[in-house]
Amino acid sequence: MNLTKSQYQRLIIKSSEIFEQLKSELEVNKDRWMNEFVLCMQDYCRKIIKMQQAGLKDTIGYLNLSLLRTKLLSGEYHIRLDAYNDQWYSDRVECTGVYEVRHLYGRLDEVIVLLEEMRKESFDSLTFGDIHERFFHESHRYFVTVSEFLRDATKEFIKTEEYKTMKRTPLFHIYFGEYQGALTIIYKEDHEPKESKVVKRYLESKQEVYTYEFCDGLDLARGDFESLMITHSSFTGCNFAMSHWQGSKLLLCDFKSAFFHYTNFGYTELTQLDFSDATLEFVSFRGAKIKNTTFKNATLIGIDFSEVLILENVDFENVILIDTTLPRLSEEVRT
Repeated sequence: MNLTKSQYQRLIIKSSEIFEQLKSELEVNKDRWMNEFVLCMQDYCRKIIKMQQAGLKDTIGYLNLSLLRTKLLSGEYHIRLDAYNDQWYSDRVECTGVYEVRHLYGRLDEVIVLLEEMRKESFDSLTFGDIHERFFHESHRYFVTVSEFLRDATKEFIKTEEYKTMKRTPLFHIYFGEYQGALTIIYKEDHEPKESKVVKRYLESKQEVYTYEFCDGLDLARGDFESLMITHSSFTGCNFAMSHWQGSKLLLCDFKSAFFHYTNFGYTELTQLDFSDATLEFVSFRGAKIKNTTFKNATLIGIDFSEVLILENVDFENVILIDTTLPRLSEEVRT
């Protein structure tokens, strides 16, 4: 795109300003916006349920929340909702809805106005194609922020009776992204049976990243899980005796009621984990970085917290301590 240096700087400054405004507005209005999302999804679920009761729609395997790029460009800020069976796009029984997102994307109007001004300044050396390309580039920076908002809002949506009533397949996904294009998972359920040996072998294969893995109630003792990256996953009630996690990065993982015996979490990064009601015996967290994690009602026996960096919000409420000294908030964070 043939922007002058000054035009490019103006665009970057303006785009950054409106993006920061969105983040500020999201912080203030998040609860209200989440409630609006939940109400919209409840209405949509009622439509799905009605079709299921009439025999017109199968159990749902996928809910897609899709942005239509051409609609964004014309100032129509909404997300298309589509429900599919386990065959995904091969499901030809259409069931659509709309979630209005002007509150999330509406400030992009200002980017279009600025780009049009620049086109006129350039005496049409900037084409409409150039403007469209730059607009889509600017809109992409919203993707991560909107994805995280939808993940948080979905946590409330799945508590509703409408969601619970909608018939779903054992393996169920909610995706967000471009219409029939690149997508990211914002929610997943996996109630399919799993074998401990298969899951253990899969984790030990050292994939680049593991996300939305559901491995509850499995025997994963003596596992070599060093240097893994795992996010948004559940290991409730698993046996991790004598397993090794050294150097791993774990984000938004559930270890409720799990069992750890001589387990090594040395030099890991543990963010937003749930160890509530877990039993940890002679576990090493030496050199780990722990943030926004709960050990509520856990039993801690002979735990090594030496050199641990407690970054913020680590909950040790009602823990049972035996031969264990809890770490303090790191000095570098206090200051």
